[in-house]
Amino acid sequence: MRSMVDQMTPRWQWSFVTCANLVISTVAYAQPPLTIDSAVAQALIHNVGMAQTRATVAGKQEDLRAAQLMDRPTVGVELTALRGSGEPTSFSAVNGQSDPNAPAIKPITGNYGAGTLVLRAPIFQNGAFFFQESPAESMANGNLLKARSDADTQAVELSNQVAKAYLSALSAVEQLSLQQSAAEKLRQRLEIVHVRVRGGLSSVADELSTKAALAEKNSDLNAARRSNSLLLMQLSLALGQEQNSKIEITPVTTDFPYAPAIEETLKNTLDAHPALQSQMANLRVAKSVLDSQRAENSPKVVFDITRTEAGNFYDTGTNQFVSAGVKLSMPLLDFGQGNAKIRARSYEVQESEQKTLQTRTTIIQNAYQAYYAYQDAVDKFEAGKATLDRVEFQERGSAAKRAKRMIGLETLLQDEASALTARVNQVKLRYEAWIAWTDFVKSLGRPYSSNLFAGRP
Repeated sequence: MRSMVDQMTPRWQWSFVTCANLVISTVAYAQPPLTIDSAVAQALIHNVGMAQTRATVAGKQEDLRAAQLMDRPTVGVELTALRGSGEPTSFSAVNGQSDPNAPAIKPITGNYGAGTLVLRAPIFQNGAFFFQESPAESMANGNLLKARSDADTQAVELSNQVAKAYLSALSAVEQLSLQQSAAEKLRQRLEIVHVRVRGGLSSVADELSTKAALAEKNSDLNAARRSNSLLLMQLSLALGQEQNSKIEITPVTTDFPYAPAIEETLKNTLDAHPALQSQMANLRVAKSVLDSQRAENSPKVVFDITRTEAGNFYDTGTNQFVSAGVKLSMPLLDFGQGNAKIRARSYEVQESEQKTLQTRTTIIQNAYQAYYAYQDAVDKFEAGKATLDRVEFQERGSAAKRAKRMIGLETLLQDEASALTARVNQVKLRYEAWIAWTDFVKSLGRPYSSNLFAGRP
């Protein structure tokens, strides 16, 4: 597993950060239309939530660095100032006299001071020697791994939301275009029918039918405009822009992304899934807490070197004392309290292990479900092509028959409405397939990409 110390941003995020910086620098000068992938990259840079996760990761990195430095030697100083009276032997500890039992000549009163410099080097503490990874360091490492994994999870969720907003906005744009074309066609037809009614070539019923169809179409057109405006506003906010920002979006291809067999995909992506990584980090932290609890019952050994200099403030000379030694401390009896805590932490480790297995199972289930949903959505789009071909053929036939006065205007209007419905539905099916792709990518724990897997079979 790669080190979690020297990197704050996951490898795939570095690529998105680089891409986003290029996009943003380009937008600043030329304002090009956004693609779906550049929109995702821009959101990952500007989203407030992502900035918060980056700060969290940075903090956990510093916690790890602090834990790694716990086994380094430390240098400290102690300063003491006091006033007292009595025999000189009363102040032997401060003065550092070599013979504290020397007979006193007379009582004295004075101000005394002492300074001690201490060099302390841990040998064995927190259940580990100074050259081993301590439970505290392992715990900090686990917390950093979890913070990074949670940041990955948030980035995956954000990219999924932005991609869906982008696709929904595109779908609304295309539906609006279809509704506008249909409404314009009906307006032109109404003008022709009106002229023909005045000339006695068409019936008033034809004019009323055309007016009713146009009124219904205008209602659909207004709804499509409002939907388009709302979705573009939501996309602007997701990108960290003002809600009234003008965004020009680029249509996606009609060639759907390739997804290899789900078994092969999971084999290559499961262990890197951020949800699983996060739970594995929880397990590591739980084990570290258990080790730390066990370490409380272990001895603590440190090596100290001290130098003390003390004397009376009014004297010209001082006494010095230098020492070096090894200090060992350990608990002897706690009436079973420590063992009970160890057992409690052991059960927490078992619980975390079961959650890790459950998380793995859930990821696999969600990936299979999303994979099949994507396949179903693509199949529905392909099946919709046949329906669209049929109703468009019927529409063309009705137009030819109407030109020869073989059918009434209402029949033509109905066939045109059916064709329009099929076109709008085909647009919806196409973007539903793309949205299903975004959910499939999300189920793999990856940020959105229009072409996640290179190549086709």
